[in-house]
Amino acid sequence: MRRTILNTIVFLVLLLIISAFSGFSQNPSWMYWDPWTCSIPSRFIADIAVDEEGVKWIATEPVCGGGICTDGGLAAFDGTNWIVYDSLNSSLNSNFIGAVTLDPDEVVWVGTGHGEVSSFDGNNWESHPFPTKDNVAIKSMASDLYGYIWVATEGSGLYMFDGTAWDHYHSGNSILPDYLNSVAAGPDNSVWTGGTGNKLFKYTGAWIESSLPDDIYFTSAIAIDHENRIW
Repeated sequence: MRRTILNTIVFLVLLLIISAFSGFSQNPSWMYWDPWTCSIPSRFIADIAVDEEGVKWIATEPVCGGGICTDGGLAAFDGTNWIVYDSLNSSLNSNFIGAVTLDPDEVVWVGTGHGEVSSFDGNNWESHPFPTKDNVAIKSMASDLYGYIWVATEGSGLYMFDGTAWDHYHSGNSILPDYLNSVAAGPDNSVWTGGTGNKLFKYTGAWIESSLPDDIYFTSAIAIDHENRIW
């Protein structure tokens, strides 16, 4: 499974490198997609995940600007065709899709700006409500090697779903802050998260704090490569 984390506003276009599909030629080319020429449901791209078949799952949120509004939702792009899932054609309760990830079985998991976690197996959607706090903004999601889903939130710490029940880590019961922007799982099954402040937090059965340089005040995204290097 390959995952790319993109947690920013894309104002005009979604850029996708297609050199991977042309054998990494010496002259790779770029292709551009935007909401006015294809089925991307928004100019606000919150997150991207890529499954084993190369389908890009693109989490978007509604945004208005320049007199134009876009709807948001989850888009799937196989290189040719676009499919959009939203609150009108699926069981998603919101078009504010803040995060997307894939578990080891290639099930797609999404989190919304209204605190909903849902999974999609290619045919059916299933909702997995948080046990506490409605309308928590979900900022990032990751799946570990066991298929446990980790969810970083804005204001409510980190949640973990084992397929049946939720665990909740926050400032009241752990060393984690409540405002987290990103979470990632490594090939050694460690889980890393971060947000405001110059700290990262690693979980391997217990939480460990790691300090970043003093001039770093904010972690917007985390990725872990196959050699277990943290980016």
